[in-house]
Amino acid sequence: MVVTIYHIFTGVMLFASLLCFKHAVGRKDRLTFYFTSLVYGLVLEKLTIVVCHQYTYPASKYFLTVMGVPIAIGLGWSAVIYTSFETGKTLGFSKKLLPLFTGAFVLHVDLSMDAIAIRVPFWSWTPPGPWFGVALGNFFGWFSVALLFSGFFLFFKGKIRNNLITGVLTLLFSNLTLIIFLKIWLLVTGTTASEVILLITVFITSGSVLVWKGKIQPKKTEWELLGSLSTFHIFFISVLFYFGFFREYPLLIPLSLLTLSISFFVHFLGRIFDFSVLHSGLRR
Repeated sequence: MVVTIYHIFTGVMLFASLLCFKHAVGRKDRLTFYFTSLVYGLVLEKLTIVVCHQYTYPASKYFLTVMGVPIAIGLGWSAVIYTSFETGKTLGFSKKLLPLFTGAFVLHVDLSMDAIAIRVPFWSWTPPGPWFGVALGNFFGWFSVALLFSGFFLFFKGKIRNNLITGVLTLLFSNLTLIIFLKIWLLVTGTTASEVILLITVFITSGSVLVWKGKIQPKKTEWELLGSLSTFHIFFISVLFYFGFFREYPLLIPLSLLTLSISFFVHFLGRIFDFSVLHSGLRR
C-alpha cells in the first residue's frame, strides 16, 4: 500500500502537468516555458540536494527517476511554476512584476503540501525544520526557484527569437543563480530567528511591491490553470485524511483548506472585485 501511493502521486503530478501542457498548446512561447520548466524541476532538485544536503527522496519507491530525482517532482515543478506564471499574466502583472508574483504565488501551494508530503514520506528533511517538520529555507528556495526561472525566461525571450536557445539560457542562468541564492541563505542564516527575519523581510517587501506597483486587471478564468492547482491541493488534502495525519497535526486541516481557497480566490478575482476602484484609492 505504501508503495502504491508513490505511483498515485506520480499519476497526479502527471495529470496536473498535462493540464498545463493543454493550456500551452498552440503557443510556442508557452510550450517553451512549459518544457523548460519540466527540465528545470529535475535539474534544480539535483543541484539543491548536492548544495544543501538537507533532504532526500526514497527513489527506489518511485516509478521513474532521473539523476536520482523522481520524475514526479519534475512534473510537479512544471505545473506549479507554469500555473503561477500564467496566473500572473491573467491578472495583468507587468513583465517587471510577473517574476515577483510567480515567486510569491508558488508559496501558497507549499505551505501545506510539504508538511503533508514528508509524512508519507514523498521526501524527507534532515534535520526536520520548525514548520511542521519542514525547513524554513524550503520556502526561500521555492520563492527563489520560481522568481529566477520566470525572470530569466522573460529576459531572454525579449532578447532572443529562437525558443530553444531561450530555454537553454534560462536553464543555465536560473540554476547558476539559484545556487548563489541558496549559498547566501546558508551564509546569513544560522538560527531559526535569523531565518524567520529574512523570510519575513523578503515576503513583506515582495508583497508591498506587488500591491503598490502592480495594476491588477483580471482577465477570464483559465480553467486548466485552476484545475492544475486544485489537483495539488485536493490530492494532498486526501492524503492528509486517508493516512490520518490530521489527528496528530489538526492545524494542517485549516491550512490546507486555506491554500485551496487562495487558488480559487485568485482565479476569480475579476468576478469578485472592481480593481479600478481599488487602484484609484491606493494612488490618492
